[in-house]
Amino acid sequence: MKQNIKKHKKLFIILGVVFLIIALAAYPISRYGWKLFGFTLCDTTAFATSVDIDDNFVYLKGYTASSAAAFVGYTYRIKDNTLYVGMKYNILLGFTDRDGSFDIKIPIDNKTIDKIIIKGGSYEEVIYEKDVS
Repeated sequence: MKQNIKKHKKLFIILGVVFLIIALAAYPISRYGWKLFGFTLCDTTAFATSVDIDDNFVYLKGYTASSAAAFVGYTYRIKDNTLYVGMKYNILLGFTDRDGSFDIKIPIDNKTIDKIIIKGGSYEEVIYEKDVS
């Protein structure tokens, strides 16, 4: 009988520790884990209201169409003078900063940017195109 109580006690301790680890990992995984998948998990509801470019940085300002979402970050890639930007919003675990607007500064290291595209999954929207005339 005492052996069964000890086994149950160990089992409850192990389950409690596993639950605690999962609970503590949920926030950082949902907040930052999406970056492991590149643009696949980026949202398509981001709208840029301001685009400014200088020699070293691209400055983007905008918002999301979702009223409950919180901006949690962005990812970017420069390919063939095109800047691809993906935005991530979190509804469930974005409670620390319930703001859907973004104001980001992307380093471009003196590269020429001819086009800026907001990308989310297979969705792409051109938000800036250099005037070639």
